[in-house]
Amino acid sequence: GEPTDNSNEMVQILKEKLLLLEEQPQPILNGLEYCVFGLGNRQYEHFNAMGKFFDEALEKLGAQRVIPLGLGDDDADLEADFESWKETMWAALKKKYCNEAVIAKSSTTE
Repeated sequence: GEPTDNSNEMVQILKEKLLLLEEQPQPILNGLEYCVFGLGNRQYEHFNAMGKFFDEALEKLGAQRVIPLGLGDDDADLEADFESWKETMWAALKKKYCNEAVIAKSSTTE
């Protein structure tokens, strides 16, 4: 349920921005698209708390979720959870960005 050492600063910044959002609603992350895959273990009380936090915070701050939050469970098969989520992620990214690139390229050649 706790952030990793290298994400502490980012967690603090997001928490501060969320507090400011309550006072002055202004989505500061408009235009940002994201995907989150959380790592956790269902045996713990706060299963995947940081993955859930990042997913919710980014959305509240105006970012656009590309695919649903992925939740890996180390108590089961974390790698299989990630592989399944990763396939969905790549398919969504390919559909969104590769199709857009093809359309953009064809419109410039016409």
